[in-house]
Amino acid sequence: MMNNRLTQGISIAALFAFLLASIAAGSGLPDLVVGRIDIQPLRPAAGSIVSISASIENVGESGVEGEIFVRFTIDGEDLNTSIIPGLPPGGAGRVSTAWVATAGAHTVSVEVDRPYERIEEADETNNSASIEISLPAPATFPAGIGGLQIAVARFEDQTRSGFENVGAGIADKIADRLAEGGAHIFRRSELEEVMQEHGLDPLSPEGVIEAASLLGAEIVIRGTVKEIDLKQASIRVAFLSFASASADVTISAEPVAIDSGEPLFTVSAEGHDEGTSGPTIEIGSLLSLSTSPAPCEGGLKTDRPWYHAGEVISIGYLNPSPPGWYSLEIHTSTGKFVRWLGWKYIDTGSCARWLWDQMDTGRLQVPPAVYVAKLWDGTSYIASTTFQVRPDGEIPISLSEITVGSPPFEETVVGAAVNQAVDRLVASIISGLEEADLPKRTAGELVPPLSEGPIEGQIAAILPDGRIAINIGADAGVNVGDRFEVLETENLVIDPDTLSIIGYEIVGIEGKILIVEVHENVSYAVRLEEFTPAIGDVARLTEP
Repeated sequence: MMNNRLTQGISIAALFAFLLASIAAGSGLPDLVVGRIDIQPLRPAAGSIVSISASIENVGESGVEGEIFVRFTIDGEDLNTSIIPGLPPGGAGRVSTAWVATAGAHTVSVEVDRPYERIEEADETNNSASIEISLPAPATFPAGIGGLQIAVARFEDQTRSGFENVGAGIADKIADRLAEGGAHIFRRSELEEVMQEHGLDPLSPEGVIEAASLLGAEIVIRGTVKEIDLKQASIRVAFLSFASASADVTISAEPVAIDSGEPLFTVSAEGHDEGTSGPTIEIGSLLSLSTSPAPCEGGLKTDRPWYHAGEVISIGYLNPSPPGWYSLEIHTSTGKFVRWLGWKYIDTGSCARWLWDQMDTGRLQVPPAVYVAKLWDGTSYIASTTFQVRPDGEIPISLSEITVGSPPFEETVVGAAVNQAVDRLVASIISGLEEADLPKRTAGELVPPLSEGPIEGQIAAILPDGRIAINIGADAGVNVGDRFEVLETENLVIDPDTLSIIGYEIVGIEGKILIVEVHENVSYAVRLEEFTPAIGDVARLTEP
């Protein structure tokens, strides 16, 4: 993982070079340094194309005329040489190149004016910077167990870390890794939807196992996030401030056989990362935003009556009723549906909190206006609260920066330590399943359909507001409130005359959608979870 995690690659050498440049004041010479090195994606997989970019700065007193050569190397081997035009004093430029990633630990280095050294500088020793990255090889299921159907449940969060979405985020990461390894996965969101539909208690092992069984899983993985330990320190050198941090993460998992209800084995894994950054908002400051209590004073409430545009909105509900499932919807003041925020199981006397990022179903920022949050208990709306989004003022730090799985979180040392622990845990899970006494499957076996003769169609359009149109409607038996799953398929066969689906093979489930409007031959739906559908994808009605 990257050492300079907090700012994704700021070189300590480059920062000190800036200090040394001030010593060289009066020399009248240019001084080229490598500033920030970035890679995209932040967590590349082996075999993927990685973009590497770097900023080149002239911190000297005079400019550089003509071409400046910048060399990229991987583990000391030349990757590419780029050219930028001359730079004035205080000027900066940016160069980039591409690399096909390979598994293992690598040193990415950027050198300016090397090996040519054609430019006379105030300091010839500060022309390079490096970052360390590590790409684990994806854990792959052996052929004998590649056909296992595995459900991944939400992990229990015992960390008291203040980070958002810990148990769900860790479960989703594990599901992603297992799917990459070739397993047939039922994700946490699918499991929780089944539990809600059947009134199962997600806090009990029996409820989780029954839901996994209803999905057709043979194994359900549950677990615990035991530790997220973050240590930070600040150092000041002259007029520059540096922040260092280290993070330790411990996770355990327990695959359970559905037929017996007994754990097959228990594994645990640890992750560690540390790094140094330039001036930045400390993670501790971010955590202080999440430790304020949810608005749980009774009824459905927001923590404030109004918010700036773009600010994350916290909505809480203290449940005075028997335990049950509740979902939250956002509407405009005129009643137009805006966003569904998902189901939560709330025990009697407990409080649940939903966070809304002010995005609609199409992931577009909503305009300033008055909005209404409505609480649904599966039968009717039982509570609502109104709040305002204002256009004025500065946008505070987003809670997404402390949410496990969000891009800002991935850039922190905690995100790196979490990913390291998850990678190690998944490798141990696969190894344990290979050694366990399990029925052997063919790796190509497919997930069985949930019911005989399902209502199914295809995505015909994705509208600008994010709604999804499918090519079946009331004539096919579709109703408002129906839930469809969007399937990832292979070998799709369409009747050339009727354009109806004849057959297909299921590879996986991309996501779930909710029907909100039905016409004779077309229906419109909104996404119940984050995924990217495509025109032509198969949509199949789920069991009520």
